[in-house]
Formats: sequence, C-alpha cells, structure tokens
Amino acid sequence: MELLSRAIPTLLVFVVLTVFCVQSHGLCISSYQAKLYREATSDSQVSWVVGRYMPLVEVERKKNWIKTLDLDGETHWVRSSDVTTRLRCVVVRVQSSLLRKGPGQNYPLAEIQKVNKYMAFKRNEAEPEDWYQVEDESGGQYWILAHHVWKPNKLNRIGF
Repeated sequence: MELLSRAIPTLLVFVVLTVFCVQSHGLCISSYQAKLYREATSDSQVSWVVGRYMPLVEVERKKNWIKTLDLDGETHWVRSSDVTTRLRCVVVRVQSSLLRKGPGQNYPLAEIQKVNKYMAFKRNEAEPEDWYQVEDESGGQYWILAHHVWKPNKLNRIGF
C-alpha cells in the first residue's frame, strides 16, 4: 500500500506532463518571399514579410496554417506551403555581424563583409562549434559566429 501511495503522485505528474506538453520544432521559410499574418487567414493583417531561410518555431497547426514564433518571440501565422523542416536555417540576432571566408577571426572577411539583424541564411556546417557555415539565397557561402545568430530548436513547453 505504501508503494502504491508513492507511485500515484509520480504517475499523476507523468500523465499531466504527457497531456499538456506541447512539442515545437524549427521551420524555415522555403519560398523566396512569404507573408506572415496576425491570424490564420489571408484576409488578416500582414505582420511581416520575410525572405527565404527565415527560421521560425512552430507552436500550433490549424488546417493549412502554422502558428509560429520568431526570434523576438512575436507570434505569426504562415501558410504551411511556405515552410519546410528539411532545411536548417539561422537569422542574425545582433545589430550586425561580420562574415568571414573561414571559421575563425584569423580568416579574411568575405565579399559581403557585414550583415544586419534579421538577415537569414541556410545553415550548412557547424565546425568548429562556435562558427556556422551559412549560405545566402543566391548561393554565397560564408562563416558567421554562432552566438550572433538565432536558430530554432525543438522546444517542449508545458501548458495548463
């Protein structure tokens, strides 16, 4: 009986977490330009127009619409046809960042030397761990400091 009385609270916590845990995962804009909306309808106000490779975090689905969060924590709805989970994307989260030809401060600056906040890239490689190799939508490849970008991660949120 004592074992059962200790097991019931543990089982209850497990059930509550299973029922109320919402898994979120990263998405990337796959179209060259996508409109993000305030509500899950194209008649709604456009909240942001973003380019290819903009990362978002999925938090909910409603038919052909996905409710997302951006790097600033703002909520938007996007058409499911405008996003993919097959790409890894990042966006500059600091005011500006330098792009390099290799993974380190010793490498020369790239042709495009500096990018500003909200510039999105496809992420290719991450070696060493503090640098990302990224690609812009025209195919240019660069290296950027990992802590200068935001990438959507798989999130587990508990909601009540």
